Amino acid sequence: MVPRQNKIGSSENKLFTLGQKWIDGLLIILILVGFSNSSITCGPGIYSPGGTTPSGEIFIEYNSGTPLEISCVLNPNHELLQKVLRDNAVDENKSTLLSQRIRFYKNVERVPKQYVSIINSTAAQLRVPNPPAGSDVYTCIICLDKNNHCNELSKSSGTSIINALKNSNRNAVGSHSSRTHDDGIGVCLNNVFVGYKPLKITNFSCISNNWESLMCNWTKPENPIKTTYKLYFRLRGRGGSSRSITNCPTDSDVRKNSCYWDLSTTQLYRQSQEYYYFMIIGENVLGNSSTSIRFHHYANIIPTKPTKITVADETKSSIKLVWSLGTMSFYSYGLIFKIQYKSQWEAKPVHWNSISVSDTCKSQSTPGQTTSVQDMKCLDHDADNYSFDVTGLEYPFTRYDFCISVRTALAVGDDKWSSPGCITAYTKPTIPKRPPRTDIGSFEYFTSLSDNSKRDIVIYWQTIDDKEKCGESFEYIAYYIHTTEDKEVTTYHSDETEKNYAKFNSLSTSIGYEFIVISYNKEGYSIECSRVYVPSVSDTLNKPVSFKKNVFDKQGIFELSWKGADSQELSTADQRDFYTLFWCEKDLINPRQCNCHFV
Repeated sequence: MVPRQNKIGSSENKLFTLGQKWIDGLLIILILVGFSNSSITCGPGIYSPGGTTPSGEIFIEYNSGTPLEISCVLNPNHELLQKVLRDNAVDENKSTLLSQRIRFYKNVERVPKQYVSIINSTAAQLRVPNPPAGSDVYTCIICLDKNNHCNELSKSSGTSIINALKNSNRNAVGSHSSRTHDDGIGVCLNNVFVGYKPLKITNFSCISNNWESLMCNWTKPENPIKTTYKLYFRLRGRGGSSRSITNCPTDSDVRKNSCYWDLSTTQLYRQSQEYYYFMIIGENVLGNSSTSIRFHHYANIIPTKPTKITVADETKSSIKLVWSLGTMSFYSYGLIFKIQYKSQWEAKPVHWNSISVSDTCKSQSTPGQTTSVQDMKCLDHDADNYSFDVTGLEYPFTRYDFCISVRTALAVGDDKWSSPGCITAYTKPTIPKRPPRTDIGSFEYFTSLSDNSKRDIVIYWQTIDDKEKCGESFEYIAYYIHTTEDKEVTTYHSDETEKNYAKFNSLSTSIGYEFIVISYNKEGYSIECSRVYVPSVSDTLNKPVSFKKNVFDKQGIFELSWKGADSQELSTADQRDFYTLFWCEKDLINPRQCNCHFV
């Protein structure tokens, strides 16, 4: 450089001469430093004024005592740093050390100064004694601010600088016009992984689907360091010898933490093996681990639901079920069937009755069994079908829903049952279970207005439940029997019969009558009968008087009061103390048509 005397005064000329000498000396130093830093780079194709040591990814075992150490080394010959050097040379009050302009960022947050130390004029080191577990990006940034007063990077600016380094092109990193943060520029970055040696897998489970395929799954533990897990297994050979170790048929163990076998995979599903011996190997840059598992195959089969369920026979209290199993019918190590059933009369919440039956004809108590079952019973089976006669059904002429589930005898717990196969069947009809209920005094009569010697008598009863009718064409039959002086017996049926009463017209007021009520359906008459005795008018007590009803605030609560007929002569002193109360919901169309309740 040649001084231009026509533009510079004497004092300025002296300053220029001193500055020139300073630069000449500095160039000598830079030549030496530049030679030593000529190989510094952040990576192939990245136009950056330096690099980091170590470069690339860094792996550290958490809590191992190994510190995180990253050295950021600048290349002073890089054109992006020349202006900084010139500014430092001109202003003697500014530091001449490029390394004092180095900043470290963890993701987008600046690392505190106490973790950064100056190595020399072009290098600084980050040292974190016990870095926390995680996966983070550490970025070295050079401050370009003339006064070395770089502001804290915003999240967007830090992201832009990191992305510029990742993009690895000259314009993104080196061009000032492309920089989104004018105070600094990225030198290099490291992906730092602080984690663990391969941890043990958890939640390992395998399920055989209907003894036709096997699927194993497990949970891969969280680890900031990428870890792969591979599954291997071996089987017992003849005489207890061990067969060779086999791996998973596909790479699903690495990709999905699972492995699948069936009869078409490269490594076949071995149906005949009661036990599998698994080993899962975990591997990462810090080391490896292994987990050994003895898997009880036959205790973890979930069959498909029974199919082709039919009814082979039925009575008024039993239904014989027949069903098929498919593949599981060849399983010879014992099956347990759960037969659940309910009738159409079950109240809500619906209660399912349950029977546990076995194809091995042996009572078995399975640990962990939580299903409420009766004592283990035996079922019949051949090569194609299973059958069982469900007896003791309470209701004839009733719809029953049956559901059948199956599991292996070696399975533990309630999670190995198949889904249920279901069918609806009906028990056969029979005669009604009982007659309607009657009580003393469940009658009334009306004397004829035209003939005081005649009366119409109405007797009442409490209807039986639908579940007790037991057949089609159900009805009530009411009658009385009259014996003449000549010993002739005549049966007289009611003139009118409804669901809860019967009416007899034009009967004598001077004779007492005993009425009989029975239940009837197409299968026949109820074995028992109910009786209502209606005395002659002269022997009948008078009705209570002053009958009153008080309604309380709470809906459905009433108070009833009445007086006895004082004019009636009683045969005993305490006879008036006995009353029978009848009540029912009133039918607006027919007042007598209701279902009686006796108190």
